[in-house]
Amino acid sequence: MTVTETGARHTSTPESLMTEARRLAAGLRLGAAATEEARTPDRHTVEKLREAGLFSLTLPKILGGAETDPCTVMSVIEEISWADPSVGWTLLIGQSAGFLGWGSLDLGRKVVADRADPLIACALAPMGEGTILPASEVEGDNGPVYRLDGRWAINSGCRHADWFIAAFAKKEAGVDSPQWGEDVVRFAVLPASEVEVLDTWHVLGLRGSGSDDVEIRGVEVPHSMTFSPFFEPGEHDGPLYRLSYFAFLMMMMGGFSVGLARRAIDEVRELAGRGAGPDLADTDTQVEFWRLDNDRLAARCLLHAGAARVWEEVAATGAASPEARARFAGAVQHSQRVAERVVDGACRLTGAAGLRDEHALQRLWRDVHAAGAHLAFGLVTERRMARVAYLGDHSMQYMI
Repeated sequence: MTVTETGARHTSTPESLMTEARRLAAGLRLGAAATEEARTPDRHTVEKLREAGLFSLTLPKILGGAETDPCTVMSVIEEISWADPSVGWTLLIGQSAGFLGWGSLDLGRKVVADRADPLIACALAPMGEGTILPASEVEGDNGPVYRLDGRWAINSGCRHADWFIAAFAKKEAGVDSPQWGEDVVRFAVLPASEVEVLDTWHVLGLRGSGSDDVEIRGVEVPHSMTFSPFFEPGEHDGPLYRLSYFAFLMMMMGGFSVGLARRAIDEVRELAGRGAGPDLADTDTQVEFWRLDNDRLAARCLLHAGAARVWEEVAATGAASPEARARFAGAVQHSQRVAERVVDGACRLTGAAGLRDEHALQRLWRDVHAAGAHLAFGLVTERRMARVAYLGDHSMQYMI
């Protein structure tokens, strides 16, 4: 079934969404140190982002979301990540609400019934299993029921989540799990009350994102509350849900790195303006800073060009080519590498000035390198995208 009804709660334009993001960013910047100390955004911050509709940028319109375009999503994430990378990271993971576009309308309505603009934490790596219950243990004839068991790591925003999306490997009792690549992985949608959050997030980078482990033990989830973005098309109409799973994920992550890099540039300027940092009147220092600034601007241009190409192809034909998706993923990965260089360079330029009083550059350095550990930025993923671009290898369509 394709959902074509309209029922948008948010009629925000890209311009109004950006206005909201900029309005909130100023306050978030001032509170970044407190967020890091608390190891999670506070409830007040979360509610302000929710009320502004920023957790619902990708939520289907019929469920009350903005269902906006990739460049707007990335620009909003960039603005919040500029203010506080931990909050920006939490917000980008919160765009998992858009994965409801792959679920049924009934599933989505259950999620938004109790709380509009839901905050959804997600564990996209299938770290747990969903054992298919025997038919004799299932009432009615509404498809299989899965008993979920496992522990999922790094669930950003989980302490404030209303719902969870947990990827799991389907398993029949007494039978070895199928191999990855088969139609085995599904995503379960379940309320936060069914999930135990473990206090495990004691780290340095992205410390304020509250990315604890969670456990799910013996929770039964009907097939109707699951979906498979790898092997099934989106249930909802609209180009946002015609992106591939991986392109959608890269869109979520796209604005983070360029926002963080922009903040590093601004911190150098502010220190220099106070006479406490690098001497930007010095020719060699000027050139080094100029190169860093140009690097982050160029990365942003490539990022938005890649997103625009994917969006245009989806709008025109209903799907983006593997090459366009791979190039977009490469642009996101490139933006992260550039951000790492920009932050490292900013620390080098500021020297001791950036080491005083827990300066923001210290948090930026910790955060950018923590983000770089994400699988989406990893070498194995870059190799896969390069094979698509240069060898035409489309063997893993579900991960392009």
